[in-house]
Amino acid sequence: MKNRDKIFLLDAMSLIYKYYYVFLSRPLVTKKGLNVGAVYGFMNFLFNIIEKEAPQYLVVAFDNKEPTFRHHLYPEYKATRQKMPEDLIPQMEKIKEIVRQMNISLVELPGYEADDIVGTIAKAAEQKGLDVFCVTSDKDYMQLISDNVKMYRPGKFGNEIEIITRDEVQAKYGVTTDQLIDFFA
Repeated sequence: MKNRDKIFLLDAMSLIYKYYYVFLSRPLVTKKGLNVGAVYGFMNFLFNIIEKEAPQYLVVAFDNKEPTFRHHLYPEYKATRQKMPEDLIPQMEKIKEIVRQMNISLVELPGYEADDIVGTIAKAAEQKGLDVFCVTSDKDYMQLISDNVKMYRPGKFGNEIEIITRDEVQAKYGVTTDQLIDFFA
């Protein structure tokens, strides 16, 4: 049986926040006093994926600053969410700059969040016969899992990896991903 090509779809927002908070208690700062913990954590994780997984395709998705279709449907969408920490904003821009310089596909679309982009690409890539890995800490992605779509989740401190499959979703939560999809249909 031929190995299928792999695509790794990174939800940059999920990962950047994860690494920001991993390093918050012991911040990494430059000589100029700039916090770079999220940059370090994200890039280290990205390099590990490239080295260990050798994906044929790699996409990094970001949220866009513009309101999403959800904001138009429900104006209070994320109204109670805390504002992005000020020292995270320049780190996000630095990560985008590095990803672009590495010639890795970076996608951000007005009106959509990174998880919308990853979910759409995941299902399209699955239809094309790829093995899909959604790279995120966000449990919402479990509804996308199928035989060919898996969740690639960094552990609590960002160094260990958990690959979540359809069987693991059923074992842990007692439902199949098909039941999740049917529930929300």
